[in-house]
Amino acid sequence: MRAARWLLALAAAWAGGAAGHAGLVASIPTDGAALAVPPSSIELRFTEPVTPVVVRLLAGSAPPVSLPVPQGASDVMTLPLPSNLREGLYVVSFRVISTDSHPVGGSVVFAVGDRPPPQAAGASDGNGLSPWTAALRAVRDLALLIAAGGALFVLGIARFPAERAVLGAAGAVAMIAALAGIGLQGADMVGKDFWSLDAWRSGLFSSVGVSSCVAAAGTLLIVIATMLSGGPAGSTLLTAGALAAIASLPLTGHATTARPAAAAVAALAAHGLAAAFWIGSLAALLAIMSARASGEAAAVLRRFSAWGTLAVATLAIAGITFVLLQLDSVAALFGSRYGWLILGKIVLLLALVLLAVLNRFRWLPMLERGIRAAAARLRWSIGAEVALVVCVIGVTAVLVHTPPPRTTGAERGFAQKLAHRSDFAEVSVAPARAGANAIVVRFQDREGLPFDPDEVLVQVGNEAAGVEPATRPIRRIGPGHYRRDGSELAFPGLWTIEVQARIDGSGIAIFRSQVPIR
Repeated sequence: MRAARWLLALAAAWAGGAAGHAGLVASIPTDGAALAVPPSSIELRFTEPVTPVVVRLLAGSAPPVSLPVPQGASDVMTLPLPSNLREGLYVVSFRVISTDSHPVGGSVVFAVGDRPPPQAAGASDGNGLSPWTAALRAVRDLALLIAAGGALFVLGIARFPAERAVLGAAGAVAMIAALAGIGLQGADMVGKDFWSLDAWRSGLFSSVGVSSCVAAAGTLLIVIATMLSGGPAGSTLLTAGALAAIASLPLTGHATTARPAAAAVAALAAHGLAAAFWIGSLAALLAIMSARASGEAAAVLRRFSAWGTLAVATLAIAGITFVLLQLDSVAALFGSRYGWLILGKIVLLLALVLLAVLNRFRWLPMLERGIRAAAARLRWSIGAEVALVVCVIGVTAVLVHTPPPRTTGAERGFAQKLAHRSDFAEVSVAPARAGANAIVVRFQDREGLPFDPDEVLVQVGNEAAGVEPATRPIRRIGPGHYRRDGSELAFPGLWTIEVQARIDGSGIAIFRSQVPIR
């Protein structure tokens, strides 16, 4: 069982990191609210800091109103609404960019006046993956890994037939795909055409833009190196190009949101280095097996074998480390699209390892003994590995855009911001399911700064179920930050949570919230 969990973690790590994208946790007014009076503002809360692109207020046939958005990234956005809202149905449509540069869009709907409560609109998780985005990502990653890994093979193992053509072509394709990815990313971010100047500007200044520029620079160095006649200059360019191309991998995507960041970046860099060496070496070995004599090919394969074993070990250790930084539990993978993709990658990984073991312990010894059929079998086996790698890269291109189940807003529980005069308390309950829950309270003053009341208690009850309110202590875990872990919310229903805070100069402040428990 333990081995299965580690294998699952390793397979998940093939995605180059699989943390989730930002999602909308809560809004004030809540999605689907019916309000007696128009709100003066709307507050949007996300699972991680996001950068707003556009937020619009829509009402029937009236033209959309663009709301002023704050500058910079934050997990909370408070947006002023027009002061002349009348009775009616309103939709706040937003588009933001998550920390890992993925666009996230959604809407919040509310009604003002004597109207039935509207149906909640909900929010997307940025998972609307364009086939062009997936295809371009797969082409870029495959070409980059062949170019960088092939360069490492030349530097550390042996030169191979047609290496200039292979490295030059792979480097050129990776460079073009990386640069095109900037525009495609920007188009997804701002919702405009690929050729739009705004799309390219937005893509360039995202983490994807930085990563793509580094990847393009690295692969360009590899292409230049193939045009030289070798020597120290060519080796230096190959080394610099390979390292730059591999270093581009942790500069964007899920590595930018994992914690601790340094460990996540280091693990993903090591994972990318090992994957590049393995994949690039497969292309080189296939060329060698097709063009060189069996004895010479066997010597190169034996030299590669020791380094290949090290690469697989590094791939496993770095991958497991990275995925353990990302996931709360392996069980969270099952019952979702994300989980099925992981299971597909497990099958591919097992097939790759099986072929590698077969090459190392059966076909290579036969080749060294001069058995004629061994060369053909090795060529077939290495070709099959290359085909499996293409499948792995394709699944990875989809998986990196698929959030794991734990990142969806529904799993984040309940959150509400309450006011008492000029003071505020954000009350959140997670997972907001019957049984054990964490009740978290954050206090802020009118300037948005945290503060500590003189005394804080929390009261929990359920009048409809006949549960009398019970007062419980809550512990301080940081400036203005309090938490209680317990099982008071024992069964589904609408529970009342009342935070009682004694604030110097203001007496007892009561913050009361109705919390639905599933």
